[in-house]
Amino acid sequence: MDKDVLLAQYKECWAHIREHKRFIWEIPTITATVGGAFVAVAFIYVPSSQWLVRELLLAFGLILTFCLLIATIKHRYFTHIWQESIIKIENELGVKKVQTFTKGPNRDYKDYWYTKDAKGLEHFSAHDTLVRGMYAIMFLYVVLLVAVPLICT
Repeated sequence: MDKDVLLAQYKECWAHIREHKRFIWEIPTITATVGGAFVAVAFIYVPSSQWLVRELLLAFGLILTFCLLIATIKHRYFTHIWQESIIKIENELGVKKVQTFTKGPNRDYKDYWYTKDAKGLEHFSAHDTLVRGMYAIMFLYVVLLVAVPLICT
């Protein structure tokens, strides 16, 4: 394949990775902010006698969190595709690779410009941790959805 085409695709892959990684961090931030606002409005501004309004706010927060969870997972899915594509292009070009994963499968260190073995918390996947956090938020919404009618009636 033409080297210029491969280099153009390589640059495009890096641009997509930067874009998707930005979204992977922005979406949970938005989820926590908006979700916290829904809970605050439901319990601070809505009287306990209007528990159905609280339920609707919490249900909407749960649905929104689920939708944003799917978006986070999809952005990570595409980031992974772009990262693997970069490795394939680097192999095709016959150049040293840039480490894009914390843990690489059977990495041959001499093929990389620089590598760093993960230590301590670096072993954890930030994406997996964010996804687990969003699941925890959804669980709390479900608990609140069950508890509100019991508490307010």
